[in-house]
Amino acid sequence: MSQDLPFTGNGHSASVAKECRVYERQDCSLPTTCQPAVASDSHEVRWSATIQNISQGGVCLSLTRRFEKGTSLAVELPGDGERDSYVVFVKVVHLRRGSGRGWVLGCKFLSILSEEEIERLVSTKHHVLTSQKNLHKDETL
Repeated sequence: MSQDLPFTGNGHSASVAKECRVYERQDCSLPTTCQPAVASDSHEVRWSATIQNISQGGVCLSLTRRFEKGTSLAVELPGDGERDSYVVFVKVVHLRRGSGRGWVLGCKFLSILSEEEIERLVSTKHHVLTSQKNLHKDETL
């Protein structure tokens, strides 16, 4: 027995998926650090990274360390002169080779950010990371 798919009038079935983002991405170049979420309470090594773009729902990180799809990370969002940096938790949803020895990770926030927070992050000129100790730096990026 065959199952009929709904007709959409354009020759394609309604089940054809198309890319649809819920939140608008904001291009940026923000300093950050990250580490596996299971190590976030310890003094384990943090990895230096750059936020390439950000939205209320996720973030794109560029760094030298590869983290596998499905890995939960603790990512430090930078502060400014008035507000301290803070940690948010993300899950890696895709990864690809970046330039040189680097990696680009697409990550989904476990809790969405507010529009105001996105605006603060992308409009601030001076970014401050409070956890600079135990930071793994690799200047090859």
